[in-house]
Amino acid sequence: MKKTILSLAIATFATSASALTIYDVDGTKVDFSGSLRLRLDNEKSTVGIDRNLDAVDPQKANKFRSNAGVRSGHTNLHNDGSRLEVRAEHKINDDLSAFGRLEFRFNGARDDKGVDDFGSIYANRAYIALQSKTFGDISFGRQILIGDDIPQAGFDKAYNTFDTAMVTSASSAIRYNYRLIKGLQLSVDYRFADKRDSNGEVSKNGVKSGYDVGGLYTFDVAENQSITLATGYSRTNFVRNTNNDKHHKDAWAAGAKYKINNLELAVDYTGHFDTWQYNEELDQKQKEILNGFRVGARYFFTPNLAAYGNYGYRLFELKGTNQKLLRKAKLHRWLLGVSYKPHKQIETYVEAGILTGTRHNYEDQPGNILAGTTMKPRENKFGAGLRIFW
Repeated sequence: MKKTILSLAIATFATSASALTIYDVDGTKVDFSGSLRLRLDNEKSTVGIDRNLDAVDPQKANKFRSNAGVRSGHTNLHNDGSRLEVRAEHKINDDLSAFGRLEFRFNGARDDKGVDDFGSIYANRAYIALQSKTFGDISFGRQILIGDDIPQAGFDKAYNTFDTAMVTSASSAIRYNYRLIKGLQLSVDYRFADKRDSNGEVSKNGVKSGYDVGGLYTFDVAENQSITLATGYSRTNFVRNTNNDKHHKDAWAAGAKYKINNLELAVDYTGHFDTWQYNEELDQKQKEILNGFRVGARYFFTPNLAAYGNYGYRLFELKGTNQKLLRKAKLHRWLLGVSYKPHKQIETYVEAGILTGTRHNYEDQPGNILAGTTMKPRENKFGAGLRIFW
């Protein structure tokens, strides 16, 4: 995940240096800003398997390859998160301010959406907030959550090496942010259901509710040296499906970053338990267990030129009743990149990423053509991007 903001406080109450002020009267200020982001890249993914699926069932083999995202090495020029923003702030008194933010993006679903990733326009962020110098900030709406702030090793612009398992944003949430002590940010939020059916009920298998809590602390250890520590936890409750199965997900993350002069070193850890209970009488369960970490480094040769790299490892296990192992996967990702700003409002970058791994399928279910197989996914990515801000 690309870091759209470092914290709610920064995104909410700090205006872009390039923003155009379109209204500023009697304590009310409205700013307009945005960015055009394009990326030219070549991505190729393959999945090797230890037996010939085509000989078993050609139709299912082709469907499997499609679902696995297997692609040939085509080159595409496409949208990479272009956006428009409108921000409005009103000072109520010396202590209290009200704020509103709308962010529009252009990659929404559309029937004729092409490979350029420009689809219909939609509201990606839409929230209002109250900021108090005494009590902190509270915001309501479609917004970023504390889970997006925890990772510290995400130096990439395009091809991340695994990110957090925590929830990072929500379409309907209340978030409180405390940042009244220098270097300290504490946050808690509550998420409401994000989808409802025609009767107004939460959609089957949809999110019923959830909450997130976390904090970050940055402090100096010497001249031109600082450390950032971060940790968080999230819980998501899902509505029961037509089979009345129970389903919830617990996720956590921690990160640390050390900065000395022009060098940044960082490490992240994340994991989750995703649990289903699909027959209470027989106590039948499934649990998805995820653990992952990544390390990263970035060095600024000049304020406008930087090189960075990441390595990430992720271990996934799916267990059934009595802890029976159904599936296991190990993935490795490597990333190298260079970014350059020829102008304060223009950013370019070049990145290359590789993924390798193995997936063992232990399921012994009727009609499962993958049972007893081992798959070996591989991805190769190379891209160059250009971003222009205003």
